Amino acid sequence: MKQGQIKKPFVSIVCIIFFLLLIVLFINEESEKSNKTTQIPIQQKKIITFSKEMKPAPERGYQIYIDLLSRRTFNRGDLMTFFHEEYVNEIPDERINLEVSKVYCSNGDYDSARKLLEKELWDNPCNTEVQNELGNIYCSHNEQANLHRMASISIAQCKGDARVYTNLSHIFNSCDDFEQGKKILEAGIESNPTEYHLRYVFGDYLMARGLFQESESEFLKAIECNENDAAGYFNLGELYEKTGRTEKAQEYYSIAAQISPDYAEIVQDLISNRDK
Repeated sequence: MKQGQIKKPFVSIVCIIFFLLLIVLFINEESEKSNKTTQIPIQQKKIITFSKEMKPAPERGYQIYIDLLSRRTFNRGDLMTFFHEEYVNEIPDERINLEVSKVYCSNGDYDSARKLLEKELWDNPCNTEVQNELGNIYCSHNEQANLHRMASISIAQCKGDARVYTNLSHIFNSCDDFEQGKKILEAGIESNPTEYHLRYVFGDYLMARGLFQESESEFLKAIECNENDAAGYFNLGELYEKTGRTEKAQEYYSIAAQISPDYAEIVQDLISNRDK
């Protein structure tokens, strides 16, 4: 037998094996594609089952949704659309969007979280939770311009809301911008001079920086606005204790304890610890 005659069958066998391998690879690829396309409907069926079992308990369904959303195997877009249709009248969209943004952040997808939260802030500018989440993203990415823009939107739409001014001041302070936080609290007090809560928040804010004289002034003004607010007297007591004026501190602690039983217990603990 000639050498060329031996090579021909061998080459043919190799070609057949190669062709069969290509067929197997093609079948596997198509199978994977088929699994991917059917993945979401199957997952949705699971969620539908959960929903039917848990209704009327939307909170439980909501927690399941958030749990599933955090898994990378899920198509988030389809899952979010489905859940919004199921629960749109039972759980506020802002709750859903906040949790979804946290999932995005945990997976490093800050752009998606930012877009979702910015839309939510536009719809609900007085929502302090949205402010916190969005503020954290801006601060961690050194987006000072966006942080200031967020504050401007919230203040313009929520003028006079003490919670908003308080929250924004804390966001700026945590972002190492004490002065801007101070300006926000000053603006809040200017918009509502009789808002005693803002005054003692401002007093606390100043006291934390060692600005005791300014802090004392704000605490005293808070008491003038509301003589029955135990927190104002207690805060003054703390300030006087920090500055070594223990007798005066005790005087204001006692007033706070007389107004509120809750502070009576706190004051008692302070005195006990001081005597040890």
